[in-house]
Amino acid sequence: QHAAGVGERQLHVHKRLGLEGFRHEVFTAHHPQQHQHPGVELIYVIEGRLVVSVGGDEHTLQAGDAMYLRGDRPHAYRRVGTRRCTGLVVTATT
Repeated sequence: QHAAGVGERQLHVHKRLGLEGFRHEVFTAHHPQQHQHPGVELIYVIEGRLVVSVGGDEHTLQAGDAMYLRGDRPHAYRRVGTRRCTGLVVTATT
């Protein structure tokens, strides 16, 4: 399931290990609808600033920061300001 306000390009899938990698560009600076999925997620910010909302808590990340979260907890992303915000997201279901 794709997050609203996020453009993505799939980088790699390793079905046997349940891994998927994506390069995301976050377009929205508004509060997007939360989503959830099986497994876990690792987010690494390449450029810009990103707010990650997880279960009512907000975490602000900037270029070079990373965050790990459980995918079954409702979460959403939004860009801070008007600068471009890109990152890598890796999900694992096993």
